Amino acid sequence: MDSGRVSISAASILADADDDEQEAVLELDEKAILQAAKEIRVRQAEKRAEHQDSKTPKPQARPRKERLRATKLIHGDCRRELKKLPDRSVDLILTDPPYPEINREYGRITEEEWHDMMKTVVTEGRRILNPTGSMVVILQPNFDKVGKMRLWLWEFMVWAGREWNLVQDVYWWSYDCLPLSGTKRNQGLLRSSVKTCVWLGPANCYRNQENVLWLPADVNFGESRENRAMRRGPSGRTYIQSDMTKTVEERGGSTPFNLLPVANGGSAAEENSHPAKTPYDVAAWWVKYLLPQGGVLLDCFAGSGTMLAAGLDFGASRVIGIEQQKKYLKIAEKRIVEG
Repeated sequence: MDSGRVSISAASILADADDDEQEAVLELDEKAILQAAKEIRVRQAEKRAEHQDSKTPKPQARPRKERLRATKLIHGDCRRELKKLPDRSVDLILTDPPYPEINREYGRITEEEWHDMMKTVVTEGRRILNPTGSMVVILQPNFDKVGKMRLWLWEFMVWAGREWNLVQDVYWWSYDCLPLSGTKRNQGLLRSSVKTCVWLGPANCYRNQENVLWLPADVNFGESRENRAMRRGPSGRTYIQSDMTKTVEERGGSTPFNLLPVANGGSAAEENSHPAKTPYDVAAWWVKYLLPQGGVLLDCFAGSGTMLAAGLDFGASRVIGIEQQKKYLKIAEKRIVEG
């Protein structure tokens, strides 16, 4: 049999196979099956990319004056300023607050002071959010001393979960995080590279997964014998490969993991930078996922305006930022206007 015709036939069967055709595939030699799978891989990757590209939201080019009109920057302590905002006036609160027991140019707060501050933020945030709105607080635990971690993050999560509701555990992995040059090997500890995204809100909170679907990795598709025509799961059940990918093709991607691999990028030493800034891609991901088009975004600890810029780029009708340090408000305004 001509190898080219076998390859085309196998590709056709694998692309749209019923039970009888699957049996026919299994009778083909391994070389023909792998060749067919490679052909399918190319076609399906093109279809998925085209579908995903048509559905994935793109940053909106908005005039500078329009971006400025849609922005409200407030200089002050968020504990006081939040109380001035009306009930049910915000759709998403996305913020990265200062952490306790860390020396920053804007001061150091104790764990007790931090908990008091965040209880006010959560209580007031819940009041000003719309019924299906969410609050996402990005946090990273720290150490009391080498080998002894502080527990404030987990204490906060327990309190917030009981007081309100933890929607799901989500983590941002800064995969480009480099080892500390001063770390002593004999201490044997690991480099912190994951931050917790504390996602609070009602169980039925607004979320648009279509905006954040992941394209499946294509590099291994059809390369191994396990991906020939059928796959057997851990339970012993057999899955048809074309059935497994059909839903992914129709949706344009697969459900994201709760681990967001985003490079931290840049450094606090950059010009016009905040010493503890959040990467734009992390902010944009949450905005695309949880902020409805035309919604209102609030950042209680606005810093240099990363969350606000992402909100305006992806459809927010209005963004509100509260920041205690006046110099960062100026940086935020410039960044927001420039986009």
